[in-house]
Amino acid sequence: MISGADVALYMDGEPLTLTWRLGGPILAGNQPLRIGGIGNDDYLDGWLDEVRLEHTARSADWVRFCHENQKPGSSLATIEYR
Repeated sequence: MISGADVALYMDGEPLTLTWRLGGPILAGNQPLRIGGIGNDDYLDGWLDEVRLEHTARSADWVRFCHENQKPGSSLATIEYR
């Protein structure tokens, strides 16, 4: 999650202790968006799932709820059709 210049990472709905600050906010531009690496050989080791780009920073509770609600058999939120 990026809010201003603050970055927070989550895995399985839980925040990781790895955080950092950007040099400033992310601005629109004509450069490609890199997710999972910063170039050269410095890339994440693994898969990224449920990557979202949103205009609003979400709380840790919101991230955790989204993760928990997508598990098979979850009943945190249900839709009832009439």
